[in-house]
Amino acid sequence: MNSGSRLANLVCRLLETVCEWMSKPPQPDRPFIISGGETVMALQYTIGLPGPKAQDVNVREMSLTKDGGTPEVTNLAADATEFKFIVQPGVQCSLVLVDIDKAGNRSEPSDPLSFTATDNIPPGKPGELSVTNVEEVPDP
Repeated sequence: MNSGSRLANLVCRLLETVCEWMSKPPQPDRPFIISGGETVMALQYTIGLPGPKAQDVNVREMSLTKDGGTPEVTNLAADATEFKFIVQPGVQCSLVLVDIDKAGNRSEPSDPLSFTATDNIPPGKPGELSVTNVEEVPDP
């Protein structure tokens, strides 16, 4: 077999493969896996903060307690109006805000905001349906 006929044979096989590949309906996207074999979602909460009651507030201190554990304390700007945090569904959360003035005096803590993190957000609307194949078959 000469090189011309080998090339023709190779091109012919390539075209057959491409035609076979193009005649198959598209496959749906494969789901992705995040370590451990399942997708883990967390919830991000945004907590609205009341304005400070004194003009000399220097810093705001937010304490977040998850499932009764050790409070996580975050210092916020004096003019902060919201606080964001991420938590897993089912975790009991309790938040308390304290304002601290320029002299270091601490306000009484706010009344606690307590709740259980709950995922009540539905999945997004599925994409558009499409016809992937039509063929003639005997009528049943």
